[in-house]
Amino acid sequence: MEWKIPQPDPVPDVKPANWSLWWRLCSVACLLIVLFGVGGWFLLKDSRIWLYTFGSVIAWGLVCALLAGWMLFRSGVDGEHAEGIAEYNRLLEHDWRRWAQEGVSVLAINALFPRELPAVSLKPQPVAVDNAFSLGNYPGHTALLTELLVPMLPEIRTFLRTYKLLVLLPETISSRDFHQVRDALGLPLNAFSAVESGKSTLSNVYQHTAEAGYKTGTLVVHADWQEEAFTQGATAWLLEPSQGESVLPVRCTLHRPMTATGGFNDAARQFLHYQPLALQAADLWVNEIAMVNAPSFMIARAACLRDANPDVLTPELSQQYLPHWLGKTGEGELFFAISLMMQMAQYRKGTQVLLHEGQHTRTFCSVSAGAFVNE
Repeated sequence: MEWKIPQPDPVPDVKPANWSLWWRLCSVACLLIVLFGVGGWFLLKDSRIWLYTFGSVIAWGLVCALLAGWMLFRSGVDGEHAEGIAEYNRLLEHDWRRWAQEGVSVLAINALFPRELPAVSLKPQPVAVDNAFSLGNYPGHTALLTELLVPMLPEIRTFLRTYKLLVLLPETISSRDFHQVRDALGLPLNAFSAVESGKSTLSNVYQHTAEAGYKTGTLVVHADWQEEAFTQGATAWLLEPSQGESVLPVRCTLHRPMTATGGFNDAARQFLHYQPLALQAADLWVNEIAMVNAPSFMIARAACLRDANPDVLTPELSQQYLPHWLGKTGEGELFFAISLMMQMAQYRKGTQVLLHEGQHTRTFCSVSAGAFVNE
């Protein structure tokens, strides 16, 4: 999800009129008129020359007054125009910041990870970077869905009393598998607006939730279990409608993610500028590819904080290296990282920021603790 935010309109540089030069030119011109008048009187001895001289001085003064008035008028008009453009840019920037910081509320979350992986509620013991950890033999689609959804069942049932659910499944799990589990758990069929299987991305998940309407929430299931070369795991998120009223306590808020393909510094500055909640983050999560750009992100964050308040020291930002949490991961790394961020946001009551890079794109994402009010 690229942020195609337009550049602000250029503000004209309105310079004040150079009155010192203007006054010198006017004075020199008047002096020359008087000198010509005196010289003409000495040569011609004609008293009418004094009349012409003083008439010329008065006429020149009127011309100068008219030109000065016009310069003042144009300066005022140009200044008001520049102020109008600057105010429009400020309002537009405010609207874009509200848009960039919009988030969806997470009402429940469950994650299945191998026991070797550390828990966020404990002092993390880094795992081996190159190891892939296993959950054992794959139990089957229905057993996996059951294990994921049973801990979330009270929240799901309470949620379905008010809203419907859109279910997003991984491409390996069919809608029929889900409906078998749904029927076994006693959940009504008419409470689900749709059940879709396919390869989900973080941007697609956010977009589905944002566009589903104020009466439809989203249940996101992601699993990366059958690949033995990478750490296995599965996650499930219950997301509230983007414009709905909370019927359950909000665990955390997933804010609008940003994907970028260009230069890192420009992308980092845009993310930090339009999503300023990331400036107060408690933790920065980075994957192996993104680790090389983590110092640049720290520098960009410190620069933004100094610009906003030069007298305040930059708050500490802890780095969380994803291979130390998950070992060797595959395609499920991004969803696993977001799940860890959600758990850490609840545990530390602070904002979490993710810097994740793949072969062709990089992703910036923020998760804040509890419900977020974008004021």
